[in-house]
Amino acid sequence: MFAVGLGAPRWCQMLWATSGMGLWVPWAGSPLAGAMVGRTLWLWLGVLDAIQGVGFGMILLQTLTRFHIVFTLVSAQVLGSIATIVARACAPDAEGPGSVFPNLALSSRGLSNAWFWIALVMQLSICVGFFKFFRKVCPLHSYSTNSLLMIFAGAIAEALRYLRTARQQN
Repeated sequence: MFAVGLGAPRWCQMLWATSGMGLWVPWAGSPLAGAMVGRTLWLWLGVLDAIQGVGFGMILLQTLTRFHIVFTLVSAQVLGSIATIVARACAPDAEGPGSVFPNLALSSRGLSNAWFWIALVMQLSICVGFFKFFRKVCPLHSYSTNSLLMIFAGAIAEALRYLRTARQQN
């Protein structure tokens, strides 16, 4: 659930990288420190995005069967590829962020663009959807904490038993 609460770190990372805001951070002191702080924040947003990706994967593993997970991942890849192909074919600026990520370091005029807000709302709607529906379908609610610990301990004991027999055979 922590990963869902992160919001949209990939969207923030893309905004930070493509809008020019991260090129010069004046409050860092010197130009070198500003460049280092800008890149550090960009990398930190990447770490948060990776954490969110792992969290979403864990949510999918907890709620879906193997077949459904495979179908979800394959269909997401196909839909993402089709959307990218169509966007590159028909966009007025086929390469680059265009007006979705305006340079807010120069002016705030980009905030009046609808595509900026549409992209942000679509990213945050994923988190809202997980918050709203995940708790209703999570299969782990039927287990108590003690039974989960017993299942985990049993899995560890089985793994240790397997390692012991593998060592004895070698």
